[in-house]
Amino acid sequence: MSKNESKKINSIHHFNPRERASKNPISLDLIKSVFCDAIEYRGIPLGTRGMASTMGLLCLSAAIWAAYMILSTTNPENFFIHIFDLTAVVAFSSFGVFTFLKMIRLELFQPEDAPIIFDRKHRKIYRIGSEIAPGWMGLLKHWPMKFAEYSWDLVDAEHHAQLNVNTAAASRIHELLFLVRKSQTDSSVVDAFSVGNSLVLGEVTVAPVWEHIRSFMEENGPQLPLGETLRQHHKPKNYVESVARAVNLYIGFWKEYRFLAITLTLLFPITLPGAVLITIFSWLSYKTAIPVQWPQHVLDAIGLPMDDQSEADQSIRLHCR
Repeated sequence: MSKNESKKINSIHHFNPRERASKNPISLDLIKSVFCDAIEYRGIPLGTRGMASTMGLLCLSAAIWAAYMILSTTNPENFFIHIFDLTAVVAFSSFGVFTFLKMIRLELFQPEDAPIIFDRKHRKIYRIGSEIAPGWMGLLKHWPMKFAEYSWDLVDAEHHAQLNVNTAAASRIHELLFLVRKSQTDSSVVDAFSVGNSLVLGEVTVAPVWEHIRSFMEENGPQLPLGETLRQHHKPKNYVESVARAVNLYIGFWKEYRFLAITLTLLFPITLPGAVLITIFSWLSYKTAIPVQWPQHVLDAIGLPMDDQSEADQSIRLHCR
């Protein structure tokens, strides 16, 4: 391996649905609605809209800057160096444009959420999301909205950790991945989906999130982890409301994550433009979002949603009896 080479390693932990994975189940505010015998997870975590598009724009800007620097220092009189530099410019530009367009497509004119329902009464999992076409040509294709229904007993949960390593830095991306087997006798994987994403999941939070889902489905556990309540979330009516939400998030950081808030404040020449871009793309994401509607047979199976209450006061348990 060269000095600056990076390496990707996939480490996998397979969860046993009949074994406790954590002492402290959590939901990380991923639960969208609760029912007597079902819980609905949001596919887009709260506060993350606009981040992908902003990252795509920053990637495009960095690629353009790199291409400009190469062109400004190239020597056209040396044929081989000139060809090498032009190849590098094309590579940087292509990567930047593709990443930007892919991130934009992931957030704009997409379903307003990619929800997942865990139905313990019928031992089913339901989910809705876009079927993303890969590659350059995929950017030009229609991404149809897809509904899927799985048997809980044919789904395996795993903790995937992708490690990027080089001599300068190391980064790890964690994922709670569900793999769907073809049948009880055929272990071929026919589909896969995730709960949460790397923006909210970390090494120590994947197992607690899985534990809440596992205990709910396997042991008649609570709809909400002890002490947690549902966070009501409504689409912003306009861009000003999107900005107000970002301000409220910043105020919340001062209350709960003081060090992070201080860091963001000290780096405001960088963080402020980024925050403005995120709020713009977040608002555009909501503005262009396509409404999501569960099929009628799913609504009939899970029943009506419960009121916004904490599991601690036992209201949900009493209501469902």
